[in-house]
Amino acid sequence: MARVPKNSPLYQLRGRVGDWIIYERNGKVYMRAAPQPKKNHKSTAQQDLHQKSFQAIHTLAKSVKRSIIDRVWATLPMTGGMTPYSLFVKSNWTAFGHTDQIQFPELMEISRGNLLPAVGFSVKKDGDQITFRWDASKTGWLAMADNRLNLVRLTDRLNLEYIAVEARRGDGEASVIIQDQTEMIEGFVFWSSFDETAFSPSMHWKCE
Repeated sequence: MARVPKNSPLYQLRGRVGDWIIYERNGKVYMRAAPQPKKNHKSTAQQDLHQKSFQAIHTLAKSVKRSIIDRVWATLPMTGGMTPYSLFVKSNWTAFGHTDQIQFPELMEISRGNLLPAVGFSVKKDGDQITFRWDASKTGWLAMADNRLNLVRLTDRLNLEYIAVEARRGDGEASVIIQDQTEMIEGFVFWSSFDETAFSPSMHWKCE
């Protein structure tokens, strides 16, 4: 900021003059440099991928907000003030590998909790029928026989589909019909307690 003397040809001017702004304050005239317009920097390819990844993970989270996030993640202790939705997004961001599709499904956490995951778990495909098997004898305080099986299918490396299954840990196996023309089918399984207050960590599965 500089004061303009009365004998200066700029003394009678006001407003922007070139790269300067002339203004009056308390009966005196001053001039200061005009703000320069910000340059519109073009985003880099890495920044574009980051934005696409950000949009993709939110699309995925919205598809399972009711069936997974509001059921499972809402029961977890608050972490750093994060909402269940934000915690799900943060926990599964790395699975996208900075792309707009899931690159590493084995890194995804569909469910968290203290219940024991399925022991001796296997999956087999026979036409449209997918059969899941596990050791039904592995029961205890954190593995009750009436724990319910939850099945989630990864449809196209971007969307998750929750599939209702009428099976319990004590059954030892469950079969579902999935009509899909792709060579490989994959997804996740986890257990939930009878009263929906406890869950197990999810497990990734795939079959051809």
